[in-house]
Amino acid sequence: MPTFNSIEEESREIEKNKLDELYKSFHPDTTDIGSCYEEAHSEGASHYAIHNEMKQEFLNHQATLLFHMFEKDLKNMFRTSKDTYLKGDDLKNKLEEIGISTDTNSTWYKVNKELRLISNVVKHGTGDSYNDLKKIRVDLFNNNFGFLLKSDISLTLNDIEIYANYMKKFWTEFFDIVLVLEHRII
Repeated sequence: MPTFNSIEEESREIEKNKLDELYKSFHPDTTDIGSCYEEAHSEGASHYAIHNEMKQEFLNHQATLLFHMFEKDLKNMFRTSKDTYLKGDDLKNKLEEIGISTDTNSTWYKVNKELRLISNVVKHGTGDSYNDLKKIRVDLFNNNFGFLLKSDISLTLNDIEIYANYMKKFWTEFFDIVLVLEHRII
């Protein structure tokens, strides 16, 4: 994220440098001062728009990375054989069987449903996941497609941290329950 911390300052500096460059060849009889300011502002604004969209794409893709880490861990923890693992309703039923909530307020739901939908929207844009996510997290949408943005979803660093904490809380809850169950068995 530090790469994107100074987008506004960089844009102002680009605008100032362009204005300085244009000033060197400025002649009041042949050059319109308004055009110089407009050209300089346009160059700074372009820098801002492109880099701000890069920042948004980076944030959005961090959610995808986070979900794929979660999915990989699930496959490892719920492997039934070398090439198969519990998934879907079988996995949900297993979690409920050992005492982990899967309702809409649970950490399971937040990570497995919401974050999965976010990941799919970031990767694929509009479609079923887009429509499903919009029903449960309309606050993530800004209807602002751009030069680089493939979807109108806008995650913040805070959103990423919240989902990372949900993920951590889910695994903590899971291992706490599993350790208690193993202790009862021994």
